[in-house]
Amino acid sequence: MYGLILWPNVTASYISPQLFSVFILWHFGLLLRSSTISKRAMALLRNLTRLSRAGTSRLHNGVQRRAFTVASSPLTKFFKVSEDVRAALNARKPVVALESAIYTHGFPYPENVALAQDVEGQIRKYGAVPATICVLDGLCRVGLDTKELVQMAETSGKKNTLKVSRRDIPYLAGMTKVWLLSYDIGTQKLAGKNFNGGTTIAGTMILAELAGIKVFATGGVGGVHRGAESTMDISADLTELGRTNVAVISSGSKAFLDLEKTLEYLETQGVLVSTFGKHGERVEFPAFYSRGSRLLSPTVIETAKEAAAIIHVSHTLGLTSGQLFCNPIPKEHEIPTSKITAIITEAVEKARQEGVTGKDNTPYILARIKEKSGGRSIPANKALVMDNARVGAQVAVELALLETARSMDVMSGLILDEKADAGWVYSVDNPAKSKAGTFMPSAHTATLTTPPSNPQLSSSPTPHPPSSTPFFVEELDKDKADLLIIGSIAIDYTCTYFPSNSSPKPSLATSNPCAITETIGGVGHNVFTAADMYINGSPTNTSVTSPSPPPGLKVRLITALSSDLTGQSLLCVLKSRGVDTSGILVYDPSVGVSTARYIAMNDDKRELFTAAADMRIVEEIGTEHLRKEIEKAKPKWVCIDGNLSPQAISEVVRVSNGVGAKVAFEPTSMQKSVRLFGPYELGVYPNNRVHLAAPNEYELKAMWEHAKDAGFLEEMDWFKVVDSINVDTIESLCQTHKLPSLLEQGLIQQAINLLPYIPTLFVKLGAKGVLSLHLLSPNSPQSPPSPTTITTLGRPGTATAGICVRYFHPAEQVPENEVVSVNGVGDTFLGVLLARMVELELAGKQVDLAEQMVLEDLIGLGQKGAVETLRSAEAVGNGVGRLRVR
Repeated sequence: MYGLILWPNVTASYISPQLFSVFILWHFGLLLRSSTISKRAMALLRNLTRLSRAGTSRLHNGVQRRAFTVASSPLTKFFKVSEDVRAALNARKPVVALESAIYTHGFPYPENVALAQDVEGQIRKYGAVPATICVLDGLCRVGLDTKELVQMAETSGKKNTLKVSRRDIPYLAGMTKVWLLSYDIGTQKLAGKNFNGGTTIAGTMILAELAGIKVFATGGVGGVHRGAESTMDISADLTELGRTNVAVISSGSKAFLDLEKTLEYLETQGVLVSTFGKHGERVEFPAFYSRGSRLLSPTVIETAKEAAAIIHVSHTLGLTSGQLFCNPIPKEHEIPTSKITAIITEAVEKARQEGVTGKDNTPYILARIKEKSGGRSIPANKALVMDNARVGAQVAVELALLETARSMDVMSGLILDEKADAGWVYSVDNPAKSKAGTFMPSAHTATLTTPPSNPQLSSSPTPHPPSSTPFFVEELDKDKADLLIIGSIAIDYTCTYFPSNSSPKPSLATSNPCAITETIGGVGHNVFTAADMYINGSPTNTSVTSPSPPPGLKVRLITALSSDLTGQSLLCVLKSRGVDTSGILVYDPSVGVSTARYIAMNDDKRELFTAAADMRIVEEIGTEHLRKEIEKAKPKWVCIDGNLSPQAISEVVRVSNGVGAKVAFEPTSMQKSVRLFGPYELGVYPNNRVHLAAPNEYELKAMWEHAKDAGFLEEMDWFKVVDSINVDTIESLCQTHKLPSLLEQGLIQQAINLLPYIPTLFVKLGAKGVLSLHLLSPNSPQSPPSPTTITTLGRPGTATAGICVRYFHPAEQVPENEVVSVNGVGDTFLGVLLARMVELELAGKQVDLAEQMVLEDLIGLGQKGAVETLRSAEAVGNGVGRLRVR
């Protein structure tokens, strides 16, 4: 009987898994020459062969073969990727690796928990997915949930918690998970203890690369220690940078190291070192606590996009060394070189005198720095870690954009030249600027000229991997837009019920006979199209010549599509209409979200009976893209629909306010209308952050109920505004005017309760008309009395001068036999109203929604547009393009 044999004087705890596997393979090779071998031994041999192959997998043509994606891979015994990170990687979303030694050996518990959560939150804030890496109970972990993050932090300072570099990974995992094998009896025994570990930069890079993560944010990298010419004390971080292709975002190296030798060593290892700064200026290699070190940075980059381009090229070329991108500590947290130098000199000398070397050297010196700096080094450390997380997320996002553009050349607007001898030949709309074979992918690419009939037409021998991060369809221009519409675009399927004698209304839980039509819709698209038609006229109606649009008046749509066939068709239609598509993102279908779709089931009177919507792709739109589009456009108004995620809505509101734009909200549905009242500061009049909303009566009720349940109607600032507008007076006046039914339904009371947060509300009542409510400022004109208008004065000494409630009858009673579809009617109303309002503002007119003539003009035009859509099968009726004909 053959057993497992080890070489003399070599213990299993110091044998790496690779060496261990090789030895077992050699051992079983001897067995193969013997007379017999069991099936169990053969199976073991095959498993070990797969393990050795998995350990040597690398990039091939930009596609990393990740062993963890194979459920049966032996790597899963030692290596676990969290579900969040796994999903993000499979969807090609931007992911940022984070080390854990800072939590296990840098900060005590529970302070380290707060820091870990803050850093992960920073990554998410800037559009990426965090992947904290560590060793828990001997298992290498990439990505932790909240409970596991706390578990990892709790191990800080414990004896079985080690600092994990390259050499330590097989030791920690092996002592817990390596099986002592005997092929004959088939026993499996776990060896030793359960170790935990905080990964250093080297350890984090290794596990990040195994998972397929290309960007890693940390505090500072190790370096060459002073006196290394005799001690050979050189951080494993440096050699790892030379052999593992992961980009590290850090604040340089600590000044107690020999920084000059550190840079020389990195050069020898083939590592790019680049510092964020300004080209043409003196940019120094940062020294962790200080922004400079008096040593010039080998290279300089200015933006995250430049860093991403470098990473992209490195992986495309199949290089095996990493990149070190240095982000100097924020100025307000810097410890000046003059002060930190003296502290470090003293600490280094003290360590030398006490004989502190090796792995104990850095912790000793850091403790002395903390003591001598009066604790100032701790907040500085936290600040630079947080800022590096921000930069790391930005780089990861830009890298994902580049990789998507690379993998989706056709959909990014490139024209295929099938006559090319090899591969693709790229060109853009302007042939004079085209250079065959020299296209460099970027986040912004050319205009989509013709949709490909076959997306698989590529003659490239190796397809590029799909990516979840979208590319920009085009960038027609970078100038401003006066009105931005941010929301969904979708294919609308309208199912109009055919009544029968047995069932005059549609029935649930069964199929219903219907006429089904397909149109382009989506709330954001509908609002945009209505505004665009009002401004520029209908692109499909040439019988009437619309007046020229007001000078400079532009409207732009910000939305997202998939590059599936539906998305390609939508892009083609938009291009044929001359739509500015610079704000449209296109995702690869592999991310699991398709171009949005909406299915409406109307009853026999063409009123909505029920509906279904798949708008997940809109929720994927990242806040960074939204911020850039708003800051680029500098609009007067921004309209958002409720399909956006609460985080995106919050960011749009914040950035819009920052550029001086007013915000309008289209609630979209009862379920999504409440997203406006998220866990963020909405602002109360006169400091409100949202200026206008146009809910229907059901959405209004949903918004009011959610605001009440979430405590928005209990805020002191809210109460002051409501108390100042004499609510009791309004209710009594409603009884004497022609509004008692609205009062009985609670619509007026609900709307008034929301006015402190949204000072203008246009409540769409369908065939019954529109209810307008508006908080009055001290300068607002008083509306003349009428049976459908109520105006009250506010209490003296308050910011609110009162409130104006006005009911508008329908612009036209459309006969039932002329109603084609109710879909898009409310969206058309808002789109026309917003376009007209911006038109008046650009004409230099003061637009006060409390002024009767202004309000009648805006709502009158909006209602006329709604009637045009009511008579149309399209989501926005072509007649909207005639509204500006005078």
